[in-house]
Amino acid sequence: MLNLATMLADTARRTPRRIAVIEGDRTLTFSEIDSAANSVTRFLISLGVRPGDRVALTIPNVVEFPIVYFGILKAGGVSSRSTPCSNGKKLLTICGTLARWLTSAACRG
Repeated sequence: MLNLATMLADTARRTPRRIAVIEGDRTLTFSEIDSAANSVTRFLISLGVRPGDRVALTIPNVVEFPIVYFGILKAGGVSSRSTPCSNGKKLLTICGTLARWLTSAACRG
C-alpha cells in the first residue's frame, strides 16, 4: 500500500544521503529521518499506540517535526496536529478522550 510512510522509506533507500530538511544550519537526510522515525514508531508501539489511534502532535515546526510525524504514520497512528500553545482541554476536543498524547519532550527520552 502506498502512503507517506512507505514513500519516505522508499526515498530513503533510493537516495539515502539526499538532504530532506533544512533548519538553519541543521540538516537531515532522508535516511536519517527514516531511521529516527522508526525509533519513534517503536516508542509509540511500546506505549500501546495501535493502528487507527489518534496521536496529538504537539511540536513546533522544527527539524524534528518530520521524524515524529512519520513515526506516528509508521505506527499506524493518525496525526492530530496542534500547536505547542494548545491547552489540554483544547487537545481533548481535537483528539477525543481516547487519544494518545505525544509531545516533543517525550520523544527525546
